[in-house]
Amino acid sequence: MSPALQRPASKKNIESFIKDMEGCLLAVIICLRPEPSEESSSPNNDAQTSEQASKEAKNVPIGLLAISNWGSGFNRHRRASLGLSLKEESRGKGYGPEAINWALDWAFQCAGLHKVSLGCFGFNHHALGLYPRLGFVEEGRERESVFYRRAWYDVVLFSMLEHEWEDLRSK
Repeated sequence: MSPALQRPASKKNIESFIKDMEGCLLAVIICLRPEPSEESSSPNNDAQTSEQASKEAKNVPIGLLAISNWGSGFNRHRRASLGLSLKEESRGKGYGPEAINWALDWAFQCAGLHKVSLGCFGFNHHALGLYPRLGFVEEGRERESVFYRRAWYDVVLFSMLEHEWEDLRSK
């Protein structure tokens, strides 16, 4: 998710990341509901036991989603950036599109945004195909801006405008 040098995170890095998330318009941890256990789903258990088991089970975090703006002095422009990161084993299962669509609905319906932007690294072929399918329009590229595994890649910039989102939701 970050173009920063990959290395173990220090306590200071983690605290800075949490502070950044707290400053976002929206920052959520994407979780899956736990699978029901065989015991709680057997026909011999009553509803109360099943309800208790589901309360004790923990949601499984699989990623992060954030919508951030440029800061309080820029609110009048009604634009923000969307960031999404999923655990590798959770990719390709439809969670990304579901989370992005949910975030876009929130951004345009609740936050009153006019434009939502995002960027992706040129080596992320799955995302490069996904974003246009969701209705994002490519705006441009930052050529050879990211060095990854001994090669240079573009950062591809996408956005969706409020009226484009409305058109998608009216179909």
